[in-house]
Amino acid sequence: DDIKAMLEGATFKALSVEAKPTKRNPGPPFTTSTLQQAASSGLGFSATRTMQVAQRLYEGMDIGGETAGLITYMRTDGVQMAPEAIDAARDAIAKEFGPKYLPEKPRQYTAKAKNAQEAHEAIRPTDFMRTPASV
Repeated sequence: DDIKAMLEGATFKALSVEAKPTKRNPGPPFTTSTLQQAASSGLGFSATRTMQVAQRLYEGMDIGGETAGLITYMRTDGVQMAPEAIDAARDAIAKEFGPKYLPEKPRQYTAKAKNAQEAHEAIRPTDFMRTPASV
């Protein structure tokens, strides 16, 4: 109890702080399930709310006089992406952040579910160069 009382009344000071760079591997592209999980944990959205928002993004909005969908079809259990989409994503990353943020080769992901139908590709932006500010 004496030590506890002494520590509770004490002032502490950090003598040094050392910042170290860390490297994290990205998760696989979104499937319906992983999108719902991320929206729930990150935004507090219900599965229903997540799918409503995803539906609106899929249906798109008027951009320059044309309706443009902002994401690919949101009901999927596939994590694969079209080769053209991978190239477009890599180009966008290189232009926005520089080549040091690109792996030498694109990452390959496989579906976890053995019964995954993978009829649709992963949920992704339809145009990687379209930014929130441009919408």
